[in-house]
Amino acid sequence: MENIQNNYNQLKLIKDKKSSIIKDQYAIKTMRETFENNLKESKLELVKAIKNSDIIKKEIEKINMLIENKNKLLEKKEENLNIKFNKEELEKEVKNLNDKKKNIEESFEFYLERNKKINEKVKLLEEKVKAILNYEVKLKERLNFIEYGILELEDTVRRDQINYLKTIQNNIEFENYTYKEIQNKNIHAIKEDSCRICLNLFKDEDVVSIFSCKKHYFHKQCLNGWIEVQAICPICKEIYSNINKENI
Repeated sequence: MENIQNNYNQLKLIKDKKSSIIKDQYAIKTMRETFENNLKESKLELVKAIKNSDIIKKEIEKINMLIENKNKLLEKKEENLNIKFNKEELEKEVKNLNDKKKNIEESFEFYLERNKKINEKVKLLEEKVKAILNYEVKLKERLNFIEYGILELEDTVRRDQINYLKTIQNNIEFENYTYKEIQNKNIHAIKEDSCRICLNLFKDEDVVSIFSCKKHYFHKQCLNGWIEVQAICPICKEIYSNINKENI
């Protein structure tokens, strides 16, 4: 009997561990989905930033061409005052273009630096997603291993219970009362208003049986059916014992 109880306790621990891993799986999956969404947004941001960089680069090239053309005009020999006036206007335009070019180049540098940071962020997120995917695989492997262990242990517990039931089948005894007596007598079992096997409410005239754990009771008929296949209390899972205990 002690061996059955130990195996059952071990089974409960393994099932608790399984539940814990399933919770971890859900938390890790949620984290991965968050990182994947951030990664997607960062890649879109990077594409947009690169596009803006290309636009700025083309704008710089365009300004360089304008400056070059105007400088060529300035290199021409002056022929009259009118041309001199045009030269002054051209010099002014070239200066404005150079100022504009400087501002755009500063923006270009800003976008280059931003692109670099976004690239770093993308790589970091990709590494995190990869690490999480690897961890998810390990969790799944652990879960499969635990589920296999649960099946084996459940089979062991089932066989042990069957063997144990065979040895005690003719000596199974429960203390029996009507439900009304349970309510009125000084019985220390946990008060219940329904049978936890059939889930029906108790009636005053119903005959109930108290399991050997001395804490839980059920319809007599329900418990008799239960004990034919399970040697444990349906609620606290204590193994049935026909050893005489102190009066409850």
